[in-house]
Amino acid sequence: NNEREEGGESPPRPIHRLDKDVGGVLVLGKTRKSTANIQNLFREQKISKVYWALVHGVPDPVSGRIDSILKAEDNQQKMGTTYYQTVAYCKEQQVSWLQLSPKTGRKHQLRIHCSQNLHTPIVNDKKYSKDTKCRYFSAEGEEEGEGFLFLFARK
Repeated sequence: NNEREEGGESPPRPIHRLDKDVGGVLVLGKTRKSTANIQNLFREQKISKVYWALVHGVPDPVSGRIDSILKAEDNQQKMGTTYYQTVAYCKEQQVSWLQLSPKTGRKHQLRIHCSQNLHTPIVNDKKYSKDTKCRYFSAEGEEEGEGFLFLFARK
């Protein structure tokens, strides 16, 4: 018990969190000390996150930086910044594959930036995609519209 309390091994602890609908990489700390150290690196923005998203349409321009005011969980308005790059485009399906690098960590920041700023909502984003013309992709055996959000933490 003392070893655990002094920074020794203990059950893994999440260092950051993903929105409930986002898949991909989750960083865990092995000790309290390592968890605190890595959390500080995230807080000081010394660790960059990279996400992949499949979106409806093509952003114009195809790469850039988004700076917009977002409502924080405490109802305060705070700046959100995301860099984006179009990796590929499928003309037949009218979807693009984006690489997203948030510089701030606001709630639903990437989903809002894709939908409201780029006008390319993430596939299967039922909260921020108001366009009924957007097709939804479902896995085999799922009802149409039941598919998962195409947003994944990559690095």
